[in-house]
Amino acid sequence: MSEAATQTQWFSTTNGRFSGILGLVAAGVVVVVAVISGSPTWVVAGLLIGLVIWTVLVRPRVGLRGRTLVLRGTISTLEIPLSLISSMTVRQVLVVWVGEQRYVNASIGLPLREVRPRRPSESETRSDPYIEQIQELVRSHQADALRWGDEGGGVRRRWARLELAAIAVLTVALVVFVLV
Repeated sequence: MSEAATQTQWFSTTNGRFSGILGLVAAGVVVVVAVISGSPTWVVAGLLIGLVIWTVLVRPRVGLRGRTLVLRGTISTLEIPLSLISSMTVRQVLVVWVGEQRYVNASIGLPLREVRPRRPSESETRSDPYIEQIQELVRSHQADALRWGDEGGGVRRRWARLELAAIAVLTVALVVFVLV
């Protein structure tokens, strides 16, 4: 496999990144204040809050790796061969269909005001040029994948073991500190 096929081209997110960064800063402030005040319970709580914010708002991404669409979600990463995708749409979230199976990623989407039903007098074709560019790029790579063959196999899921383990450890530590 070539180096280009192993590197992931990540798309900029359209949802959650700014809120996530603000949340991480706030969690960092909680941790610093807790360390200064000597409160291990609040240190652990701040770390847990920061980790949850990371997994929910910052971690999710969408990218292309060779002939594979990569959907990095909160607790797992899906690798979907482009040749298996039957359709893809972007509303409030990105939805990818592989046969009857539906895969969703919230890092790319339209604002709610763009998604809600409109009156007949309003334009039906309002869209985001960046999202259209992403869809066109994926379609282009999908056409190549169909022409040259996929990279084998079906949809693969890789769990975010590090994030899951850290959440479990911090949750147990928080419970211990609260009960003691």
